[in-house]
Amino acid sequence: MEQNPGTARPPSPAVTCGLPVPLAPRFDSVTLVVSDVDDTLAPPFRDISASLAHALTRLVGNGTTLFLVSGQGIANIERRIVRAFPRPLRRRILVGHCHGAEVFGYDHAGRRVIRPLFSVRESAAMEVVFRKVLTIVTGVLNDHGIAASSPGILLDDRGVQVTVDFLGHPAADRRGELVTTLNDRLAEAGLSVEARPAGHLGIDIVARGVDKSLALSRLLTPLSPRGGTTYRLTMPDGQVAGDWDGIEVWGDQFSPPDLDADLRMLAALPPGVRAVNFGPAAGLPGLRTARAPGPAGVLDYLARSESE
Repeated sequence: MEQNPGTARPPSPAVTCGLPVPLAPRFDSVTLVVSDVDDTLAPPFRDISASLAHALTRLVGNGTTLFLVSGQGIANIERRIVRAFPRPLRRRILVGHCHGAEVFGYDHAGRRVIRPLFSVRESAAMEVVFRKVLTIVTGVLNDHGIAASSPGILLDDRGVQVTVDFLGHPAADRRGELVTTLNDRLAEAGLSVEARPAGHLGIDIVARGVDKSLALSRLLTPLSPRGGTTYRLTMPDGQVAGDWDGIEVWGDQFSPPDLDADLRMLAALPPGVRAVNFGPAAGLPGLRTARAPGPAGVLDYLARSESE
């Protein structure tokens, strides 16, 4: 069912009472937040803090949809972020895992809907591709004297992406060399995938053309074929509508050429959509930069009025 973008959204007392940090009044008009996860909502491999989870619960409880787009896998994002929300509110959350290669939503009971809203999988073909990728990655690591089973190395086949994380392993300093070799081997094998640095400690191997703009462009579309000021967002139980100026984009990587993963999200949205940089490095001109980086900055931003 499509909702009127101008419809007022009363807060839900069941989920907003007793929370320690009130939201700034401007969030009454925010209908959709598109957000990165690592180093924005939580440090990598760590859970979201209770205080930030409470503030975001208030935001979602007031009617805002939260669309998470991350290079992490779906299980990781659910464990660290989604499970912090009350089950009835999870129906207002979308998760684009593996850079948005797949997007999942949740039903009214807070259970993940089995069928993704969007996926780059092509029946079983993509899974076959990534099984081959896993073999190539293991071989490249071995050729560089790195055992994939070494402590500090996490090799993960996520079905639509293969990721290798170097958690405290010295191979992290050789990422550039490894990415180059991987792309050479992947090209030789004729696979339509590519290796990219991931965060500060990893490498992702993804299907070509997949970045954080892809899923947004498929699920978030203009309400009118001629454009206009309103959008339509596909959710598990139908479509919701809102104003483009009610969207915010949050991330920590808006600095090209090396730290621009979150900048890709803006490519799927009209010019002028509000973006907030929670990274330590300055983003492109015109982006709002938070007073503090990371999750602490998000919490401060949620509570602070525009005049502060």
